[in-house]
Amino acid sequence: MNIVVLRYGGLGDILLATPLLRIIKKKYPAASITFVTETGNTSILANSTLVVSTHGLDKGTRSSVYGSYTAGSSLRKQTGSIGLYVNLQPSLKSIAFGIGLMPKLTWTFKKDRRIQMETGKVRHAIDDFLNVLPHGIPSDANRTMEFVIPADAKSKAETKATELGINLSTAIVINPAGTRDINRWPPDKLAEFIGWMEVNLGGYTPVIVGGPGDAWLEDSIVRHLGRPVKSLIGKLSLQELGAVLQHAAVTVTGDTGPLHIAAAVGARIVCLSGAADPDRTGPSNNPFDLVVINRSLPCVPCQGRSCKRGDIACMTQMSVASVVDAVERRIKAG
Repeated sequence: MNIVVLRYGGLGDILLATPLLRIIKKKYPAASITFVTETGNTSILANSTLVVSTHGLDKGTRSSVYGSYTAGSSLRKQTGSIGLYVNLQPSLKSIAFGIGLMPKLTWTFKKDRRIQMETGKVRHAIDDFLNVLPHGIPSDANRTMEFVIPADAKSKAETKATELGINLSTAIVINPAGTRDINRWPPDKLAEFIGWMEVNLGGYTPVIVGGPGDAWLEDSIVRHLGRPVKSLIGKLSLQELGAVLQHAAVTVTGDTGPLHIAAAVGARIVCLSGAADPDRTGPSNNPFDLVVINRSLPCVPCQGRSCKRGDIACMTQMSVASVVDAVERRIKAG
């Protein structure tokens, strides 16, 4: 049977859906699963054990009802009859894509941000995706996200780290980046934290990571710190980043894409959370992982894309001491 799963978005949006892919694969072991997402994000599931292929749609195609229908029809012609379409991005356009697929069966995701009676919290996004299953979430459901790191990526990551004099096992890896300002701890705070580490946390080395577009954050941190810092910004592929996070002593990151890579590969995590609700998108696999969040602010977590207050107090007022405490506790937890 051919199965098509559609989910647009970035790293987190896709990785949070992988536990659902695992259950679908278990339910239909002989099925051929194609994952459809945005062009440019297909590498997120590179080497995945859960899908046979990934299929990217460009912005023009996925933003048009007719273009989406045509893309679905074209994919059906490539793969053959579609037994199941799992729509994790419900909209008029994704419905049109499904019409083009002409599947025998369709499952459609419905986002649920309500407080759950049994937990008193919102449902984690992983469980939100799993809730698309027609007969409910299996009691033995494996909620671990999948992010495959091939051997050559591990080797390249180790080589790049060694060339910079970085021992990954004693590295405190810091991801200063985030899609929006509201998800980032300010560079001056990061510089203060790095300075504290260098003086007080002997044996551990701060290392910053990020994509090529995050070089400005490195510049800002260095400017506040007054000296260079070990940096792998712009030097790693996604899979190499996964290898670095997997072997680091601790990963410090906001609630953004690398957080979910870290969770998927079993990294030790300290998550700096402001606007995002950690109950919904925070670390989900390891009970020793820690979240730093100031819930005394009445607006936290707002889950907004921008700060209505205008000062991003959830991040700008996050104390260095609170992050230091979390990192020390996470190291001790092992």
